[in-house]
Amino acid sequence: MFSQYHGRLGGGMRNIGEATTLAYAEFHSITAMVDDRAGRRQGVERGIKVTGTLETLCGGGRDKIIEVAEAAAVVDLLSDHEAYLPCDGAGFFEWARCEGLLG
Repeated sequence: MFSQYHGRLGGGMRNIGEATTLAYAEFHSITAMVDDRAGRRQGVERGIKVTGTLETLCGGGRDKIIEVAEAAAVVDLLSDHEAYLPCDGAGFFEWARCEGLLG
């Protein structure tokens, strides 16, 4: 499964994490947490339930596990460590609201 995902995502030294995550999720019939668009598309095409980091943070907010300010700090921390996200911490609440992820 890993080889199939890795090949579909371009092979080489890129996308190893996404390929591993998707193969593991498919093998174990669990949800994959993948932010990369190409990886998400491949997972969905193969019938895997896929979620992303920001969606998970929003779920934590809806379930009162994490405050919006704390979630925004996590978004900034991830961005500081080179995660490519559609917003920064300051724009997280607005992004989540526009995506309909706050319930």
